[in-house]
Amino acid sequence: MSGFGYGVAGLDLQKGSKSVGQEDKAFDQTCEGWNTPLSFTPGASWKYGSGIDWADQVLEKVAGQSLAE
Repeated sequence: MSGFGYGVAGLDLQKGSKSVGQEDKAFDQTCEGWNTPLSFTPGASWKYGSGIDWADQVLEKVAGQSLAE
Protein backbone atom coordinates (compact mmCIF):
# COMPACT_ATOMS: atom_id res chain seq x y z
CA MET A 1 0.00 0.00 0.00
CA SER A 2 3.03 2.29 -0.01
CA GLY A 3 2.73 3.05 -3.71
CA PHE A 4 6.22 1.76 -4.43
CA GLY A 5 6.37 -0.87 -7.13
CA TYR A 6 9.06 -2.81 -8.89
CA GLY A 7 10.21 -1.40 -12.22
CA VAL A 8 9.42 -4.67 -13.95
CA ALA A 9 5.97 -4.90 -12.33
CA GLY A 10 3.97 -2.95 -14.85
CA LEU A 11 3.90 -0.99 -18.03
CA ASP A 12 2.49 2.07 -16.23
CA LEU A 13 5.53 2.25 -13.95
CA GLN A 14 7.91 1.78 -16.86
CA LYS A 15 6.24 4.64 -18.73
CA GLY A 16 6.32 6.83 -15.61
CA SER A 17 10.03 6.20 -15.12
CA LYS A 18 10.78 7.13 -18.72
CA SER A 19 8.67 10.30 -18.42
CA VAL A 20 11.03 11.59 -15.71
CA GLY A 21 14.16 10.56 -17.62
CA GLN A 22 14.85 7.22 -15.92
CA GLU A 23 15.41 3.95 -17.67
CA ASP A 24 13.62 0.93 -16.29
CA LYS A 25 16.14 -1.11 -14.34
CA ALA A 26 16.09 -4.19 -12.18
CA PHE A 27 15.50 -3.45 -8.51
CA ASP A 28 18.95 -3.29 -6.92
CA GLN A 29 18.08 -2.49 -3.27
CA THR A 30 19.91 0.84 -3.26
CA CYS A 31 18.44 4.28 -2.65
CA GLU A 32 18.95 5.01 -6.35
CA GLY A 33 17.07 1.83 -7.23
CA TRP A 34 14.07 3.10 -5.25
CA ASN A 35 14.11 6.48 -6.99
CA THR A 36 11.11 5.72 -9.19
CA PRO A 37 7.68 7.32 -9.46
CA LEU A 38 4.97 5.90 -7.19
CA SER A 39 2.49 3.57 -8.88
CA PHE A 40 -0.35 5.27 -6.95
CA THR A 41 -0.96 7.54 -3.97
CA PRO A 42 -0.03 5.67 -0.77
CA GLY A 43 -3.10 3.92 0.63
CA ALA A 44 -5.14 4.36 -2.58
CA SER A 45 -4.53 0.93 -4.08
CA TRP A 46 -2.59 -2.30 -3.67
CA LYS A 47 -0.08 -4.28 -5.70
CA TYR A 48 3.08 -6.22 -5.01
CA GLY A 49 5.91 -3.78 -4.55
CA SER A 50 9.13 -2.84 -2.84
CA GLY A 51 7.64 -1.57 0.44
CA ILE A 52 8.77 -4.72 2.27
CA ASP A 53 12.27 -4.23 0.86
CA TRP A 54 12.32 -0.72 2.35
CA ALA A 55 11.31 -2.20 5.72
CA ASP A 56 14.07 -4.81 5.41
CA GLN A 57 16.72 -2.14 4.83
CA VAL A 58 15.53 -0.03 7.78
CA LEU A 59 15.37 -3.03 10.11
CA GLU A 60 18.90 -4.11 9.16
CA LYS A 61 20.25 -0.60 9.85
CA VAL A 62 18.50 -0.36 13.23
CA ALA A 63 19.51 -3.88 14.29
CA GLY A 64 23.07 -3.51 13.02
CA GLN A 65 22.94 -6.89 11.27
CA SER A 66 21.37 -8.50 8.23
CA LEU A 67 18.11 -10.40 8.43
CA ALA A 68 20.03 -13.53 7.45
CA GLU A 69 21.93 -13.27 10.74
